[in-house]
Amino acid sequence: CSKFLALNPQSRIRVVKQLGLCANCLGSNHILPNCKATHCRTCKGKHHTLLHITQTNNTPQLSTLNSEPIKAHIEGNSSQSVNLFTNQQVTNTMLNPNDAKLTSHKNVVLSTAQINVVDNNNQLHTMRALLDSGSQSNYITENAYTKLNLPTQQVNMEVIGFNENVTKINQLCNLTLQSMDNTYTTDLSCFIVPNICSLPSYLPSAQHLNIPKRFNLADVSFYDGGEIDIIIGCELFYKLLCIGQHRLGEGLPILQ
Repeated sequence: CSKFLALNPQSRIRVVKQLGLCANCLGSNHILPNCKATHCRTCKGKHHTLLHITQTNNTPQLSTLNSEPIKAHIEGNSSQSVNLFTNQQVTNTMLNPNDAKLTSHKNVVLSTAQINVVDNNNQLHTMRALLDSGSQSNYITENAYTKLNLPTQQVNMEVIGFNENVTKINQLCNLTLQSMDNTYTTDLSCFIVPNICSLPSYLPSAQHLNIPKRFNLADVSFYDGGEIDIIIGCELFYKLLCIGQHRLGEGLPILQ
């Protein structure tokens, strides 16, 4: 359709949602998880090439870092749905990594994924990543980095959080990340920080949420309190974004 082709990718995505089409092949007789058509020719993601959104990479590369301080704001305040690191279906969240320890009675399920990270000896370590479209950079905790023993690059950077709290960062490392089902691999540069946050320890389990069995969660233990090892920021966030939602009910998580 010439009218559809004339739209930008964001508008095409809205049309696909409105018509209830499969985002991978634009067909109307099945849903995305059951689609066997080829994926996006640009990024290999599970969506049609016409729906691909080109993102600008704003994350500093190793070759461009210098001795001057870099200031980056990481206040997350996002409510986008996101396919967490694989073609699997996962939970949705409002992201706010600096305020992840909830103090009210309103619980929010964070967008997390269990991923494999390759260490200096090519061994895999399973870690938990938090996806945050509000973060300009990617981060890994010192504890997680110690397990990997990877080479580092010296940097001079300040991260400004809420209330103008400043965290100084002086190391950056390159990670190789893999999905748990080994269908996706990517490289990511992460700043090394003392700690990130922990998940709330009082979230409902998948069983209590009545999540349909056809959905494979990227973080099967999202309800267990535990540390976040890695923050994946906007550099990779939108590359993992997929079409399609499943609403569990009013006030419950949205599967993407």
